[in-house]
Amino acid sequence: MASARRASLVMLVANAEGSGRKCACCGAPTPTPSMCACWDHWMVLPEDLRSELLRSYTRDELANYHRALLDAVRIWQHLGVWRTVSKARV
Repeated sequence: MASARRASLVMLVANAEGSGRKCACCGAPTPTPSMCACWDHWMVLPEDLRSELLRSYTRDELANYHRALLDAVRIWQHLGVWRTVSKARV
């Protein structure tokens, strides 16, 4: 059951061309499949949150990953970068 939920989550953030994930914030390609954001948006997140996102993603801890991703969205919104196009996408 958890693997089905994980697969659906991965499909939500997967690149349509199948070449990797897209940034949860702006839609630009991510540097690695384990990162949920492009480099510009990834680096504005606190280091402990970045670590939690990577750790929970690689360990298939979907509930923890979901909480961390929501925290990332709140931070991006607070900083005013939520859904803005990164330089990597232009």
